[in-house]
Amino acid sequence: YYKKQEIDSYIYDTMSTSTNETEEKIIGDDLMTMERTRLAAMPEQRRLIYTLNRFENKTSPEIANELNLSCRTVENHLFLGRREMREFFRNCI
Repeated sequence: YYKKQEIDSYIYDTMSTSTNETEEKIIGDDLMTMERTRLAAMPEQRRLIYTLNRFENKTSPEIANELNLSCRTVENHLFLGRREMREFFRNCI
């Protein structure tokens, strides 16, 4: 959680001080659209778990409790979802 917050803070600070904020905003919006497109292609359970973690900032135990799954299952889905996203963005960029 803290690492994600630190990265988000860095990205926000960098974007705020940039001389070309409009271009960076467009790129950021494009990346978000690409992420959502890839997310739609994931299996349903992995997509749900990834979404709860990434966009609603829920922890693995919270997700496991909410979905009545083991914490390890949630962690495995998060691992696979993040790996898919990394590979997807690596191929796009």
